[in-house]
Amino acid sequence: MATSQVLPIEIIRQHTKTDDDPAISDTLLALYRRAALEEAERWTGWGLSGRRTITEFLTLPKRRSFASHLDLRSRPFITIYLKNAPNNGRVIVNGGGLENPLEVTATGADGRAIHLNQDIFPSQLNCCEGGCGERNPLTATYSIGADCDADVPAVILLGALQLIAYYISHPGDVIGYNGVTDAVRQSGAAEVWARFSRVAA
Repeated sequence: MATSQVLPIEIIRQHTKTDDDPAISDTLLALYRRAALEEAERWTGWGLSGRRTITEFLTLPKRRSFASHLDLRSRPFITIYLKNAPNNGRVIVNGGGLENPLEVTATGADGRAIHLNQDIFPSQLNCCEGGCGERNPLTATYSIGADCDADVPAVILLGALQLIAYYISHPGDVIGYNGVTDAVRQSGAAEVWARFSRVAA
């Protein structure tokens, strides 16, 4: 899925009212679009460059954390938040002492929370510093991204359009990491992406 499919230049020109502005070239808009979609991925966890499978390392809570707040009778599950939102909710957890891969479903408002039964991780939970799985790390494998532009939530594209409009009106404010981050907030994209956001606003 190409970025031109996700957010066509024609839609960007309509939103930014630059149809008749010769100073704003398609090349420049394509650059702004790329930057905006990269920020959308970073803030929301949604893959916007096509579907792909990723594997990330998971960290279990330390034993002290469980002793302080986990009642095994009422809260027998560990909640871990993934870095990204799986596109179909399906997550395969492996390693970390598991005898067999475990399939779980990501839930939550942003679709990044997975719940694991703490009884299946005895070795990690018996470690005072929670580092027993370093040689056999716990991992989560899942797919992110969309096969076509129709699968991308409209609110993510709306935030990207707002960010592009900000880039056009504030070209000197988007140089460097802090500039891009400030642009996301000042353009209003951060508020639009709040439901998906994995970045502190």
